[in-house]
Amino acid sequence: MTLLAMSFFASCEEALESLTKRRIEITAYSMLLLMLTVFWDMKVMLLTEVLPRVKSSNYCATLTKLCPDIRDKRRATNQHIRLLHDNARLMFSRPVSEKLQGYSWKVLEHPPYSSNLVPSDFHLFGPMKKSLGGKKVDSDDKLKWDVRRGSFSQLTEFYETGIFKLIHCWDKCLNMYGSYAEK
Repeated sequence: MTLLAMSFFASCEEALESLTKRRIEITAYSMLLLMLTVFWDMKVMLLTEVLPRVKSSNYCATLTKLCPDIRDKRRATNQHIRLLHDNARLMFSRPVSEKLQGYSWKVLEHPPYSSNLVPSDFHLFGPMKKSLGGKKVDSDDKLKWDVRRGSFSQLTEFYETGIFKLIHCWDKCLNMYGSYAEK
């Protein structure tokens, strides 16, 4: 089973610019400093976490929560997990590496700065951002609820499509010897 993980985090300026373009009204400035981490596979959204800070301890705690979710929702054992996550520095910290080794999860490598090869970027976050467009968000909890509700309401075909797009993009990248960029 290939498990996909992705963290979406924007600086205050990037978040404010992005949210202004989408006309999301924000009344609490603290909401701009959240990181969304999602774990999904070909069938289902396994876990979403909205974290207040980008720290390896937070990410390790999320991985600890993920393990039973994989068992419960997919009936998979740790030996068959392949994790694809973005190339954020956090993902390669010592605590995170040790946690992943402890679970016997294999990490799929991909080139740095290749968001077009990370399915959460090109498949998942676009519709998620679109669904939040124009909504008034007045608390961190409301934002977390909207994100979770939107991400867990997708049909299986949505997730399958994302995995098949990944295969297509990786194949293109390999055939072009790594010099692949898709608009």
